[in-house]
Amino acid sequence: MKETLSHSIVIIGGGDGGISVASRLRRAGEKDVTITEPSGTHAHQLLWAPVRGGAAPLMESRRPEADVMPRGVAWIKSPAADVDPQKRAVIPESGAQMG
Repeated sequence: MKETLSHSIVIIGGGDGGISVASRLRRAGEKDVTITEPSGTHAHQLLWAPVRGGAAPLMESRRPEADVMPRGVAWIKSPAADVDPQKRAVIPESGAQMG
């Protein structure tokens, strides 16, 4: 049986969308927000248009994930392997079940 970690809200992915949603939830007063994101580097996608146009270097769009993680949001450094809607649980590759 897998270990169960209880979290009110689990966001799969720490890209621009996941970081934005987590930040908004925290500002709205949510106390227990978690993001599953395996990468240690955040790629700010809004900067990719200037990069493609040659106006900015690619490295300007990269930041350490820890630098963009909203304060108070738990970070599980693992990809989500499965989602169980009936149990309201996310199972990361690291093994522990979050629900």
